[in-house]
Amino acid sequence: MEISDKVKLLYDKDSTVTYANLLELEEISENENTLYPYLDEFISMLKSEKYSIRVRGFRLLCKQAKWDIHDKIDEAITGILFAVNDEKPTAVRLALHYLTYIVLNKRELVGIIKEAVLSMDCARFKDTMRPLIEKDIQALMKVMDTQETRMANTSKNVATIEATVIQALASRGLTLATAESCTGGLIAKRLTDVAGASRAFLGGAVVYTNAVKTALAGVPSEVIAQFGVVSAQVANALAAGIRDRLGADLGIGVTGVAGPGADDDDNAEGLVFVALASEDGIAVQRLELNADRNGVRADAATHALEMVAAALR
Repeated sequence: MEISDKVKLLYDKDSTVTYANLLELEEISENENTLYPYLDEFISMLKSEKYSIRVRGFRLLCKQAKWDIHDKIDEAITGILFAVNDEKPTAVRLALHYLTYIVLNKRELVGIIKEAVLSMDCARFKDTMRPLIEKDIQALMKVMDTQETRMANTSKNVATIEATVIQALASRGLTLATAESCTGGLIAKRLTDVAGASRAFLGGAVVYTNAVKTALAGVPSEVIAQFGVVSAQVANALAAGIRDRLGADLGIGVTGVAGPGADDDDNAEGLVFVALASEDGIAVQRLELNADRNGVRADAATHALEMVAAALR
C-alpha cells in the first residue's frame, strides 16, 4: 500500500486494521521523513468532530517534530495545544504523552507548552481520571524541566566559552580560523559576538558543499571520495586547510550530520567530527549528539570551542 493510501486510511472507522496502520505510520515517522509532507494534513485533522481522527492526527503530527525543518509545528502550536483541553479525557492523556516528542525536538516551544499544561483545569475530570491525568502532567513537566535546564546550561556555556577562547588566544598572541560545514558559521558567529574578537579571530568559511570544502579549505577531493564527507579525515583536512589558508595559529574543522535523519551515506543524525589543527599537529573528536537539528549544531559548536579552550589551558 502506498503512503498516500495509508494516510487516507486514517479517516476510516476504528478497527484492528486502522490501528495497525496508525502504528505502522508512527514507526515510519521514527526512522524517516516520508510522512513530513503530510504534516499540514495531520494538523488539519485536529479540527475533526471525530475523536479518533483528532487523536490520530495529533499522534502523527507530534512524530513529525524531529523532521520539521520548516517550523510548521511552531506556526501551528497554539491550535495544537487545544488538544490538552479536549472534551475526551483519553484524548488529553494521549496529548500529554505525545507532546513529549515535540518537547524533545523543539526546545524553543517548551515555554509555551509548559504554560498551556500548567493552565489546565484538572477539576473538570472525573475522580477516576483526574489522578491519571495529573500523573501524565507530572511526567511531561519532568521532561520539560530537563530540557529547560539543558537550555540554561547551554546558554550559560555559550555565553562564556567564546569569551574565554578569545581572551586565552589574545593573551598568548595566537590566532584562530574556522572551516564549518554542519554548524553553518555558528562558531564564527559566537566568536564575533565577543567584543574585540578581531584580536584573535582571523575569520572563517562556511564550507557546506564538497566543492567549497576543496576550494576554500583545500580539502583534497580524493579524501572526500575515500572516507566520506562526514569523517575524521575530512575534519582534519578542514582544520589544517583553513589554518594554512588564513595563516592562523589554530584551525577548527567541523563536519557532520545535523539532521533531520541520516545523510546519503547513512551516517546517523548527530554524528559530528570536530578537529583542531596547530603547529603541534591535529586532534579530532567524534561526537554522537542526541538533539534536534538546531541542538546538534549548537552542541557541536560548543564542543569545538571547548576543544580550543582545553588546548589553551
